[in-house]
Amino acid sequence: MGRVLLRLVWMGWFLLLSRSLGYIFLKNFRISFASHGEQWITETALGLGILSYVLFLCGLLGLWHKWVLGLLGTLGTLVFIRDLNSWRAIPLKFSLKTWTQKEAWVLLPITLALLYGVVNANAPPTDWDSLAVHLALPKLYAEWETLRPAPWRLHAWDPMALEMLYIPSLLWKDPASTAMVSLLFQALMAAALFVVGRQIFSFRGALLALSLFLVQPAVISVSGTSGTDFGVGLYGLLGFWCTWRWKQSRQSLWLYLSGIFSGLAMSCKLTGLLLAAALGILLLFSVLGKKATWKDFLAWTSMLLLWGSPWYLRTAIYTGNPVWPHFSSLFHGTPRDLILAAKQKMAVMEGVGHHVSDLLLLPLHLLFQPEKFRYGSQFLMIPFFILGIASGRDLLKNSFTRWVLSYIGLFTLGWFYVLQSWRYFIPLFPWMALLVCYWSQEHWSQKSWKRILSSTLAIGFIPLFSLSANNALFPVLGLTSQQTQLSPEEAYLSHSINSYPAMDFLNKNLTSQDKILLFREVRGFYLDKEYLVGDPQNETLIPYENMSSPLDLYHYLRALGITCVLVNPSLITFNPNVPEFQKAEHLMKATLAQFAQPPLNMGSVLLYSWKNR
Repeated sequence: MGRVLLRLVWMGWFLLLSRSLGYIFLKNFRISFASHGEQWITETALGLGILSYVLFLCGLLGLWHKWVLGLLGTLGTLVFIRDLNSWRAIPLKFSLKTWTQKEAWVLLPITLALLYGVVNANAPPTDWDSLAVHLALPKLYAEWETLRPAPWRLHAWDPMALEMLYIPSLLWKDPASTAMVSLLFQALMAAALFVVGRQIFSFRGALLALSLFLVQPAVISVSGTSGTDFGVGLYGLLGFWCTWRWKQSRQSLWLYLSGIFSGLAMSCKLTGLLLAAALGILLLFSVLGKKATWKDFLAWTSMLLLWGSPWYLRTAIYTGNPVWPHFSSLFHGTPRDLILAAKQKMAVMEGVGHHVSDLLLLPLHLLFQPEKFRYGSQFLMIPFFILGIASGRDLLKNSFTRWVLSYIGLFTLGWFYVLQSWRYFIPLFPWMALLVCYWSQEHWSQKSWKRILSSTLAIGFIPLFSLSANNALFPVLGLTSQQTQLSPEEAYLSHSINSYPAMDFLNKNLTSQDKILLFREVRGFYLDKEYLVGDPQNETLIPYENMSSPLDLYHYLRALGITCVLVNPSLITFNPNVPEFQKAEHLMKATLAQFAQPPLNMGSVLLYSWKNR
């Protein structure tokens, strides 16, 4: 528990420093905030973006040293202390006396969801995306102490602004603290939802929407993990909200902030491009409808590019394509780039297809085939569709709901044609939850058949009963198992990741000259030895398509310095229906059968070494 408290202190310092940086950046601009909550969240989110770019610049300059970051942290603390006077206007009082009993009950799902996130964040990371990408790459950069290219990793060219905030934790060998950074973004996103909902609709509706958002399966699945979904979600939410504030006040600074936050969303994840595109199209329609000027549009676009383009410029400089390997034909990529882009397209394992008929039937697919999109967030879709239909023409009378539904619709089109996973829809969940709760509240007061329909909102809270962090509690509380001699962390990792015992064995028995190849396994974060990923869908290293025999692959692997191969037959890490991937698997099996010694069986994982070392 001591480590948990230290991480909470670290996050508190991180939060206060970010808020101070954002305050300093904005204090010379006369922005009329509607509430202290709106001001706090805006300043803190902006400060986190500034910190991210400071670390990005340090990485480009090769300055990721402990003493450099320690010096920056000390300077940041002095900045925070200097601006303590800015805190005097912040009200710190909180009381339940003015709440009704119904409103207080809403705190239950909110508290449970946040506790789940805290427990999950303080356990050793085990989720797939973190171990394969979001932590694996920053760990590699932290070991190098610089942000130099790693072109053999397929995701090495993705925008990784939020992962820059993980670097200090990885330099100090505390990966669990990275999940606390992600949890901070989740908390800020939830707070922003509440502040926005209270200003647009009502206190009770905002509370209800907040709890509905936090218990959605897609949100629960990434809560307390070292991902990027809440980063792009927070910045996307604030980008849209600042645009609405500009529409209402015509204060140009809100439009600049919208561009900044949209740019930060782009810098966190490629899906941020979809959020920025949806908002840009809405602004363009406003220009064409004479409700905005081209000057307004250019102001927003300039901020978007200034804050969003650095990561894409880095990718373009090294690859010639800012979104490599996507759209490689448009950017005249190399033959290898074109092959990788085709792999990406063929390897989509989620969704229901990209035909127009699938788009027209998308509502039915979402409701009755949730497994195709993962995480089962039809719990939010059912009340969203039912209450939306019941509202009818009332929706068109409210300018805010028209604006939000247009935004959701445009993003859905991009999401449908690019990446059909509910996790990528998280940035839109706050708006959907707010509209659902607003409609439900309106119908409930009418005391008619619509009141019965509004009760469908209860369906959205069903996932609350699936919250469980029992296994994660063992390492967090330091509980030991009587059946093994493993530490709580080792027991938890061995139970959660079937390849962890094999990786622990390799860490203890290989020399610094050995190099490992992972096949049918991409979660290499816990390997402390040098490793490469050999999956045909998740790597750019091995040109399987140019090889005709096992001997070709064997010579290629030996030239890379590979001394052993870890194979996890129980995992499906690439689409088995793609012919090119089938060829790669046949080649690897034949190569290991012909040139490797009989494997060492580590549970469900096989370890191979060459006959002639």
